[in-house]
Amino acid sequence: MQSAYENGCKTFIKNASSSIKLNSSDINLIEVKDTQIALGDIAKYYKEKFDIPYIGVTGSVGKTTTRDMIYATVSSTFHTLKNQGNLNNHFGVPLTLFNLDDSYECAVIEMGMSHFKEIEYLANIVNPKIGVISNIGLSHIENLGSQEGILQAKMEIATNFNESNTLVVNGDDKFLGTLKGKNLSHPMLGEKGVLALGEKKVICLSPAFLFYPGPQPIGSCPPTMGEGGSSLLSPLIQMPTSSGNTLTDIPRNNALPAI
Repeated sequence: MQSAYENGCKTFIKNASSSIKLNSSDINLIEVKDTQIALGDIAKYYKEKFDIPYIGVTGSVGKTTTRDMIYATVSSTFHTLKNQGNLNNHFGVPLTLFNLDDSYECAVIEMGMSHFKEIEYLANIVNPKIGVISNIGLSHIENLGSQEGILQAKMEIATNFNESNTLVVNGDDKFLGTLKGKNLSHPMLGEKGVLALGEKKVICLSPAFLFYPGPQPIGSCPPTMGEGGSSLLSPLIQMPTSSGNTLTDIPRNNALPAI
């Protein structure tokens, strides 16, 4: 705190239980029960000042590449925020959201986790309009017990979903592919890979092709996507942005960005 003060910081948030003291009369000192929770609460409050679509991305592997492909596509037309590097945890996501300003029209937020309830915590901050899950691998299986546990943890991205939200998953993934047709607590809508089970939606897509709205596929996905593949972009381009347009205004030849 002393170093921050010497570099110009005048407002501090600290755990009430902390014995750290800063003896100065020209600072604002806010004591909270948990500074981590406070950081998330402030980020959520700040984020809600910007009425733009938020896309949440998670997955065992490939989530950063998936995020970057979505970002490359959407940002070709709309000013879009994304995490820097892999700042995707309970510190990185709030810090990312603090970069928002009135110029942004969309945000693509990667969410990482290593335990249950961590994606739920981030989803409560970001409240994504669309959630994307790239795949279910083995990362953090020591904490989650099994790949079924990993699937459960990743599905926390849909914590606050209702009929206006969409969850896009890799239909070729062994575990995500099982979402189709099952009576899950995260229901799905429609036909042709989108099945109705209530308010929530899950779209199962194949990484083999990236489909643009309409009958014709644009082409095969770049090999950079690997098994985490992300033909997971097509539903995203139907979201309205803060400018009143929809992401379908992205030029067709931009739908497969070069990475």
